[in-house]
Amino acid sequence: MIVNKKFLKISVPDLILVALSLFFLVGITCIFDACPPKSDGTYMNCYYAGEVVTAIAALLLALSVAHVFLPSGEIKMGLDVGMVGISAVCAAVPKTIIPLCMMNTMDCNASMRPWTIAVCVVLIVACLADFVFFLRKRK
Repeated sequence: MIVNKKFLKISVPDLILVALSLFFLVGITCIFDACPPKSDGTYMNCYYAGEVVTAIAALLLALSVAHVFLPSGEIKMGLDVGMVGISAVCAAVPKTIIPLCMMNTMDCNASMRPWTIAVCVVLIVACLADFVFFLRKRK
C-alpha cells in the first residue's frame, strides 16, 4: 500500500488550531456554560446563546481537523480565513446577537461571554498567523 507522506505531515500550527478548537468546545460545554433552566423548566435567552456558541465551537473543531488532513496550502489558507470569520461571529453571539441575562453575576455574563470572547480572539490570532505563515511560505 502506497501512502502519501505529504498527506500525513502534520505541522505545529495544525495541532495548535485543533487544540484551541477542542479546548473551546470542551470549555463551553463543561465549565463555562450558560445559565441553567429556571425553576419552572423553561430556558432563558442565554441558554440558546450557549447552544449557538457550542454549535459554532463544534464547527470550528471540524474545520481545524480538516485543516490537518488537507495537503494544499491554498485550501488551508481558505480555511484560515473562514475560521477567522466564524470566530468573529461566535464572539459576537453572546450579548450582541443573542441577549443575555440582565445581571452581570449570572453564569452567562460572568463565565460564558468572557470565555467565548477570549478563545475566539486567540483563535483569530492563530488563524491569521497560520495564514501569514502560508503566505510567506508561498513566496
